[in-house]
Amino acid sequence: MILLMKLITNVYQNFEVEDPAKIDVWYMVLRETSVESAKSNLMMHFRTSSFPPTPADLIGGKEPEKSLTIYDIQRKEQEQQLLELQEYHEREDVKPMPDHIAKRLGQIFAGMRVNRDES
Repeated sequence: MILLMKLITNVYQNFEVEDPAKIDVWYMVLRETSVESAKSNLMMHFRTSSFPPTPADLIGGKEPEKSLTIYDIQRKEQEQQLLELQEYHEREDVKPMPDHIAKRLGQIFAGMRVNRDES
């Protein structure tokens, strides 16, 4: 436990370990975690965070969160919409659009493009 806390103070200068109560709390939380596992998680924390760890960071059990770009979010939303559409088609008896409706929609949207180009 002391070794881990010393490692933390060497990397994060604002992390204090002089308070015995703090050491006791960390020990109570981490006592069921192996030192090797805690040290491995601490090294990962050093590489991924500019803030001192909490005991939960040393226990681990989860992957570090990857920040998503706007493109990742848009791709996930598009994938979700496609899945919902596919589920809808599987669940409902969806038939192709009748030709006369498709033709009329084509005329409407063609007219919208012409009007938009004029403005």
